[in-house]
Amino acid sequence: DGNHLEHGPAVHFVCSSTVISTNELRQGLLSKAGLDESKYHNIHMKLGGVELVTGDILVEDGEATLSYFRGCVAHHDVLTSTKPDRLAFTVTVTTIAPVTELEDVTMFAALTVHENDRRNDREHSSSWRVEILKLDTTAGEYIRTYWDKGKQLREGGTELMTAAEAVSDAIVHSKPAGANDRGKFTVEERKAVFHEFDMQNGRMVDIAMHIADCNGQEHLVWNKGTHYDDTRWNQVYYRVDPDNVPTLWITHNEVSPYCSGVCVPAEAQDLFDRRW
Repeated sequence: DGNHLEHGPAVHFVCSSTVISTNELRQGLLSKAGLDESKYHNIHMKLGGVELVTGDILVEDGEATLSYFRGCVAHHDVLTSTKPDRLAFTVTVTTIAPVTELEDVTMFAALTVHENDRRNDREHSSSWRVEILKLDTTAGEYIRTYWDKGKQLREGGTELMTAAEAVSDAIVHSKPAGANDRGKFTVEERKAVFHEFDMQNGRMVDIAMHIADCNGQEHLVWNKGTHYDDTRWNQVYYRVDPDNVPTLWITHNEVSPYCSGVCVPAEAQDLFDRRW
């Protein structure tokens, strides 16, 4: 778990194009390294110091650039070559052991609403997206899982389930989704710092969340922002368990460019409004 293979033998690829798919490159690297993805929870790769995310590597004028989308914004990260006269890159491979349940779990839920692209989802006009954050405070570990569920039918806009029902479903059915869905965290004063929690500019970075009191319990608030302007908003991770899911949630529209609505339990509205 978390083992780094940093000094393996050199791997050579012959490419017939100046545009290289990162997914094809990833599969080639896995084959060369003799790694079977089915035996791991996740396999995390860096190429030339840059996170190997889904996208394309463009080779031009002796330079390689990883181009990818984060949300609707294109990013272009130059890969650092280890040779001055040719393209050669350090590859870091981290294998993540199969997921095992945490021992002493405290759960938090964050809820958003997303409009669906009609080309990809002809049935639903919008969906709930629930993120469940499970913390083992003894071991200092977290697991982040996700659950997407249709909110409204496209024709007529009939609501299929309430916010509380979506969160309750997510507690039972949500699953990890990516390389950054399990890791370590530390508590510093009234903040919880999650290590390699979010991707920014092609790299995994630490994220600090505020620890806030509400209704006699501690919850988490991430003061999120965009990577292209000064827009900021609070994403509330409300402490929940299967027998204690708030029934009334408030949806705040047009506060985040990454979704159509950010939700918060009515009883925790102060956490959404608070300025840190």
